[in-house]
Amino acid sequence: MKSFLFIFTITICLNSFADSTEGITYLTEEYPPYNFKDEEGNVVGINVDILVEMFKLLGSSKSRKDIKLQPWVRAYRTTKDTTEKTALFTTSRTTKREELFKWVGPLVGGTTSLIVLKSNPNNVSISSDADFLKYKYAVIRDDSAESLLLARNVPKKNLSYSTKFLSMIKKLQNNQVDAIPYNFITASALMKKNNINPDTIKPIVDIPRPNSKGNHIAFNKSVSDSIILEHQKALEKVLSNEELVESIKKRYLSLN
Repeated sequence: MKSFLFIFTITICLNSFADSTEGITYLTEEYPPYNFKDEEGNVVGINVDILVEMFKLLGSSKSRKDIKLQPWVRAYRTTKDTTEKTALFTTSRTTKREELFKWVGPLVGGTTSLIVLKSNPNNVSISSDADFLKYKYAVIRDDSAESLLLARNVPKKNLSYSTKFLSMIKKLQNNQVDAIPYNFITASALMKKNNINPDTIKPIVDIPRPNSKGNHIAFNKSVSDSIILEHQKALEKVLSNEELVESIKKRYLSLN
């Protein structure tokens, strides 16, 4: 009996110190200032740094070098369609995606704006949802911005699909599309990083997200509920430290 109790106690202790990040691959995309690769090749950003702080609270051996940066479509489909233990951020938690993942959040996020060239000859003007149907857009497949346009009944023939932001901005510059739905701060940062003048674009309207619960970490459904709960508690602990979060924001927002 004593032997059984000893083994039971040891098992409980081991479980209590288990690394809840073990075996999980953390994926993100190039989306400054929230997640991106700096000039030294490090994965950084507001939500990357928040996740790193979560690692510390979770007693994880992981660090930012364990966070992999991939194109959005690849990372999204890996997290959604495989049985691998993966986590993707920064991911908009929408009604359409709700049952596809397990969620931890909300993280820090921004707004999606309709961005045009200042010199656009079509003079895009949006005063109602019906106006969205008049124009052509560059979007990234499976991105939440695509859903925002489809929710406004924009026909798919009006959407030109790209795999990355630079392809979208090139289509805009070549007048192949009239606008792109994107976070303006992120768009400006990506243009600067690629030696494209961000002063050539402007946001004309923010697109409301009535069916969104904000930006989250999306986990593959194979990840256990107990691990999700541990991550959620760690995130809430990080976010409760307002001084820390504000210092992280300032670190990256000052770069734009």
